[in-house]
Amino acid sequence: MIVTVCVKRVTSQVRGLLGRYLVEIESGVFIGDVSERVRASLWGRVTNGCGLDGSAWMIYPTTDTVQGMHLLNYNTDWSIEDMDGVMLVSRPLKITKQCAEIKDNVQIVDPGW
Repeated sequence: MIVTVCVKRVTSQVRGLLGRYLVEIESGVFIGDVSERVRASLWGRVTNGCGLDGSAWMIYPTTDTVQGMHLLNYNTDWSIEDMDGVMLVSRPLKITKQCAEIKDNVQIVDPGW
């Protein structure tokens, strides 16, 4: 099973662990062919080794979704939503001071549908 793992701000131990099973194709991006058991073990060890500042993503194939892949993330601002078998990733909304001022002056009208 092909697995892709992307990590940021993790310890050298985590990178070393991933390097034993996967190939680092770019800084923090690992890819390889491992069994489900190894994949689950890697994810558990990566999340334990992320600490407070680190973050991680894992992408692997599955037949459970329309897209044929499953996404996992740890300690990121992004959220993953499953909408009828389609995995959607939502990005956090950054509200600036100017946007907050505009938001306070906007009235929401109910269309009455």
